[in-house]
Amino acid sequence: MENFSEHIVKEIAERGATPKPRWHFLLKRSVFWTLAGLAIVTGGIAVSVAWYVFSDNDGLRTLGQPALQDTLRDFAQSIPYIWLFVLGLFTASAYLGFRRTRKGYRYATVVVVGAAIILSLVFGLILDRLDFGQTVHKYLLSNTTVYDKLIHSSEDEGDYEGNY
Repeated sequence: MENFSEHIVKEIAERGATPKPRWHFLLKRSVFWTLAGLAIVTGGIAVSVAWYVFSDNDGLRTLGQPALQDTLRDFAQSIPYIWLFVLGLFTASAYLGFRRTRKGYRYATVVVVGAAIILSLVFGLILDRLDFGQTVHKYLLSNTTVYDKLIHSSEDEGDYEGNY
């Protein structure tokens, strides 16, 4: 019986297997890190726009009003659900991208998702300080037809009721 290493070498020769070059692994790793980074940046943009829309709709100020039903309705209308969905989508994308890195499997899901959300929040609040959320929001309002139907903003004509 031949030894194990000779068997492996023979098997490699029979299959015609060749080693993959180092650049292949570096490119793959770079692509995943780039996708994870882009997901964090996009999540930050979502946070920035969501915060602008929420604060622009007086979402925080309505909490102190006396009529609870009106307050809850106004508060619920001022939440930018589409941007929260985008944040969730890109957080999941960052998670999947990070998990495919060389040592990404070692970290608990809660840690990876928590870090992605925290990074997106921090980046989003920085962008908000630069009025980037307002710029993106107004750009989308003026250049798309769907966005206005998905977001309840102070730029809507008329009062808050009946705009959906």
